[in-house]
Amino acid sequence: MKFLIDSDTGLDDAMGFVHAMLLPDVEIVGVTSVFGNAEMIDCAYHALEIVDLMGRQVPVVPGAREPLIAGCGPAPQVHGQFGRGPLGRLNLHDRLGEGYAANFILEQIRAHGAGLTIVAMGRLTNIALAYKLDPELMRSVGAIYWMGGAIAVSGNTTPVAEANLDGDPEAARIVCMSDLPLVILPLDVTMEARITDDDVQAMGNVAHPGVQHLTKILPYYLDFYESILGVRECAGHCGLLIAMAIDPSLILSSHRLPVAVETGGEFTRSMLVVDRRKLRSLVAQEGHETGVSVVLKADTARYHDQFMRAILSAGSSRR
Repeated sequence: MKFLIDSDTGLDDAMGFVHAMLLPDVEIVGVTSVFGNAEMIDCAYHALEIVDLMGRQVPVVPGAREPLIAGCGPAPQVHGQFGRGPLGRLNLHDRLGEGYAANFILEQIRAHGAGLTIVAMGRLTNIALAYKLDPELMRSVGAIYWMGGAIAVSGNTTPVAEANLDGDPEAARIVCMSDLPLVILPLDVTMEARITDDDVQAMGNVAHPGVQHLTKILPYYLDFYESILGVRECAGHCGLLIAMAIDPSLILSSHRLPVAVETGGEFTRSMLVVDRRKLRSLVAQEGHETGVSVVLKADTARYHDQFMRAILSAGSSRR
């Protein structure tokens, strides 16, 4: 299984990285960095740090530093100033991969075609730029899994907007409305994928350097979520995303639905508009599917079991 991860590497992203890199059958051909949870360069450095801790050789290529037009900025109260929770800034400039994210994405699709899955953990700016450079080639990728948008729940940056979409709504509009093989995992589902304080405490018994990194950064994430949820649990948004891309059987319910992205509304800019009227007559519509695959329900309990089993069995080995 070949994956390219496009990430604004913050704290839930780190959980996904460590989990995926502990699985022997998962080949990550590269990581492209985008602005979001922190500045693009700090997200790239954090991804490089995790790759090193996991003993992997994976290029990390810098990408978009800002949205196409406008969008919400970083969230230091959630992910820390540098995307590493309470930890300080890294400087790994000499370790960055060559080139630019959008071009690297296209190169990897040329090399692997339908055998490649893109896991988009943040703003869709890099993906949108790659699409504008070569839309036909982008459509030949196996799948693009993206964590973004809110459908029937409140947003986390505005009443209707989720951060990955709100960070660059114009890019999201391009990607979501361009007939790409896109699977959207919305906030509605990822908020149910919880990691608890007890889980993080259990990680402390694992000597693996990648797992130890999680024990250093996740308490910061728990602090934030405790302040808004009242319980010491955090959402594993992008952890669930990459686990689902690796094991699609975690998807319990998904449908192809018409999707739009609001970019002009005074109160609804960055809203993911999903036309759910089709769900009333799925049988009548069968065989005439259009739109985007939207995940409506996931087996979050089994995801939690898979994640913790991989983490707790990591030991001190470096893969």
